[in-house]
Amino acid sequence: MHDLTLAGQFTDSLVLMSAGRAAAWGPPRAVLTESLIQEHYGASVRVLDDPLGGIVVIPLRSSEAESAGATPRRDERPKDEAATS
Repeated sequence: MHDLTLAGQFTDSLVLMSAGRAAAWGPPRAVLTESLIQEHYGASVRVLDDPLGGIVVIPLRSSEAESAGATPRRDERPKDEAATS
């Protein structure tokens, strides 16, 4: 994953690549969403508007992500839960 904040502040359009394919494209606010980043990269983030322009993408620590209700990636789940899903 690249520096998504820089991409969100200095470009007019982005392509979100996942598994070698374009998963989303368009303006940064449409492409760099919390749900798309979680879905395609398994990363829990907050996406905020930058008052100076663009957006800021902030990674969350595991404990912050859990309290925010994010679903852990398969390799982060407890072993008994990972085996059943």
